[in-house]
Amino acid sequence: MSYIYLTKISLMYDFRYRANDFELAKTLSFLPEKIFDFHAHIQGAPDRNGQTPGFYTGGPGLVSIADWRKGFADLFQCSSFTEGLFFPGVFLHADTRSSNNYLVEELEKNPGSRGLVLVSPSDSEEVIRSFLAHPQVVGMKPYYMYTTEPDMLQTSIRGFFPEWMWRVAGDTGSIIMMHLMRDKAVADPLNIAEIREMCTRYPSLKLILAHVGRSFHSPNVKGIDQVSDLPNVWYDMSAVCEPEAMIYLLKKLGSSRLLWGSDFPLSHMRARPVTIGSGFIWIEETAINPDEHPFASLTMLSVESLRALQNACEITGLNRGEIDNIFYGNAMKIINLNIQTKL
Repeated sequence: MSYIYLTKISLMYDFRYRANDFELAKTLSFLPEKIFDFHAHIQGAPDRNGQTPGFYTGGPGLVSIADWRKGFADLFQCSSFTEGLFFPGVFLHADTRSSNNYLVEELEKNPGSRGLVLVSPSDSEEVIRSFLAHPQVVGMKPYYMYTTEPDMLQTSIRGFFPEWMWRVAGDTGSIIMMHLMRDKAVADPLNIAEIREMCTRYPSLKLILAHVGRSFHSPNVKGIDQVSDLPNVWYDMSAVCEPEAMIYLLKKLGSSRLLWGSDFPLSHMRARPVTIGSGFIWIEETAINPDEHPFASLTMLSVESLRALQNACEITGLNRGEIDNIFYGNAMKIINLNIQTKL
């Protein structure tokens, strides 16, 4: 793999490793012996469905679990990255059935891994339930770009994850990997109301609020106060590169509700989201003029995110066992895998 796009920016990124990537990776002294990635994407060659450049579409035609494993083994020069929770890359006009078929093929090559099927409101309940019957498929990955509402960025959760999907998740005890939208994300009153209503109505489901409830604007994380009493809500910290949101969560909920995720293959881009004003911005390498900013040197998103997590763990005083749970133990409990299983 050589290239990938970031969200709607039509710029190509080369994520071959550089010396500073390895040097910064060496500073991550807190990494445990076993790591389960709770947020990683793969894609089959047909998944783009002919769409024009955009999210993920600048990358290679095929991204496999083997690519994920090699990418992290090379970067961190260790074998800690063993298995993970995988789901298809998200494309505006994706053929979800084709994407999910590829996911199942990859999972069957990697028995220690688990997967979430990509879902949109146009999918049939019968097809989704058939995928969920697979022993390695443990839930669903909805995405805001499939919303039936006119404003994608301000969509409600129901716009892309209608109640019948919540019901299916409740019936099957499924994981839902939710990327919240609206300006305040996890602090938005409508999002909070929907989460409270559905997680209470369907207590058997397991809701994961990705990116610490999409707290790229770190003050938004305070919205977790409104759902902290719900026992079936967790958070992954994928792509979050500032420690403030993770520090707040760890102080509020402890280490048992946080999971490490890479957001592979975005993990290997030279970019990072930064809180600014009342929102956030993605800083990417081509936006930095070296003549004007001679000390700016971006590393990969995964390294930046892990540096932030390490900082958060140090500030909140987590012990070795609590850190191990963020990277491995919490995932084993949520997925109901034997925590002693050697993956």
